[in-house]
Amino acid sequence: MTYKKWNYLTGLTFLIVILLVGTFNYVIDPIQFYRKAFYPPFFNTQQRYQNPGLARNYDYDSIIIGTSVTENFLPSQIHEQLRFNTLKLSISGSTAKEQHLMADVAIRTGKVKNVIWSIDYITLIGSTDRVADEFGPFPDYLYDNLFYSKAKYLLNASTTYESYKILPVIMSGAQPHKPNLELLYNWNSAFEFSKASVVQNWDIFKYMAFDPNLYARQKLKDNFKHNILPVVQENRDINFYFFFPPYSILLQKVYYNNDVFDDCMYMKGYIVKTLSRYPNVKVYDFQDLDDITFNLDNYKDAMHYSGDINEYIITSIAADQHRLTMDNYEKRIHTLNKQVQKLDLDKMLAN
Repeated sequence: MTYKKWNYLTGLTFLIVILLVGTFNYVIDPIQFYRKAFYPPFFNTQQRYQNPGLARNYDYDSIIIGTSVTENFLPSQIHEQLRFNTLKLSISGSTAKEQHLMADVAIRTGKVKNVIWSIDYITLIGSTDRVADEFGPFPDYLYDNLFYSKAKYLLNASTTYESYKILPVIMSGAQPHKPNLELLYNWNSAFEFSKASVVQNWDIFKYMAFDPNLYARQKLKDNFKHNILPVVQENRDINFYFFFPPYSILLQKVYYNNDVFDDCMYMKGYIVKTLSRYPNVKVYDFQDLDDITFNLDNYKDAMHYSGDINEYIITSIAADQHRLTMDNYEKRIHTLNKQVQKLDLDKMLAN
């Protein structure tokens, strides 16, 4: 066999393998990137991979954007209180950049009428293009419409592996069913919410070190202006419901002890003042509600609260309670500041 012929056959073989792998992954489409599954669907727990397909192919008129503190929202409760048909697109540990990309995917479908969006200070630190690479390389190719990106999904080794795992289900002839999105990413039943649990996990937060440079006000503002504000500005026909989640008072004390609390409060004021210009935006604040934040039985650790609190947030938004406005934001920031300064950690954590 001549060298030229060998190269030709090798190239042809490679092309055939590529076509077979791509076709195999396109037909099975394990994360439902192109269409809803024609078999009993598996939802990938890697939200950065799973969410774009859900946003493109499932039915909804409203979305949830945020970190792990939004994962215990129940779409049925949102429908009962707000009459929204909601798809949860939470990404645990997400950055503002990732949330921007996720919101864009959903909004480009033309389905979105309402967005419920959690504002977590930690999402605003770092560069404006920061993604959470500690969870693995961010799959940016799933968030745009470029041909190269689609090819990267079809020819990805992990895609092929996921397709292979699903193949036995298809071969069994199992009938497709309506997927249950109600408990998607929900971890409420997996943990104990109690003071004892918070105390047990306290060391994780007690020794958290915050780099004040990361929380520099200009950096926080840049991140907000680059990743969140444009979504509002470019979609005046969509209703946005932003909220500051009710971390326990212990976490606010950690912020205070690490000299970043004032920067976070500055940022809260800046966000309220900026978003007050847009009639399609409402901002809610649950961080100074001491009946929630001082009751450690609402939490599994210093940050994460139970699904009951998620339900309370939705009920409050439906009733337009705990709204943060130009008229009250300074007073409420002052209230939280006093709560944090007066907090006796030893007494709070005592048995």
